[in-house]
Parts: sequence; C-alpha cells; structure tokens
Amino acid sequence: AGVVLRATTRQPVAPPAPPTPDLMAPRVLALAAAAAAAVRGAAAQDGLVLYDCFIEYDNDMWKTLWTPEWQEWCCEHESRGCQPTTSTEKPTKTMEKTTTEKSTT
Repeated sequence: AGVVLRATTRQPVAPPAPPTPDLMAPRVLALAAAAAAAVRGAAAQDGLVLYDCFIEYDNDMWKTLWTPEWQEWCCEHESRGCQPTTSTEKPTKTMEKTTTEKSTT
C-alpha cells in the first residue's frame, strides 16, 4: 500500500489582455458621470466644479464624449456644450396704422 506520485506537466496560461483604451473610454466616462451624479446636490451648494468643460471642446469631440449631464452642466455654468436651439416659427412682419389729424383754426 504505497502512494504513487505522478509528475504532471502544466501548460502556462496567458493572462487576459488588458482592455484597449478605445474600450475603456465609455467605461471611464460612465464612471465619471455616475460619480458626478452622486455628488451633484452637495457640489451645487458648495460651488464645486463637476465637469471640465474644456476637454475635447476645440475639436468637437465633446459632442460624442460628454454625457447629457456633462453637457447640461457645462452649458449652464460655462456656456459650452449648449444644444443649438431651432425655431419652426417664421418671422412675421408687423405693420402699424397711424393717422394724422390736421386742425384748421
């Protein structure tokens, strides 16, 4: 009744590849938005800056990178990232009728 030991060979397992920056960006932005939402009330009272309104602004990347909350905050506090306003009303012309009375005395 002896114990038999067998030698086994294990193949090395490669660690998983880290996520690429392109895949991480939405996660980072979502995490940043969630963190900002968590402190929004207190920050508004304390006058804290919740978002950097200059990130990717000059190259128009902000339009796809900023969350709606980020855009709203920057529009309200820095006048950046505001949605364009469109009007469906056509301009109208206003005419006034004036009369002149002459009196002869």
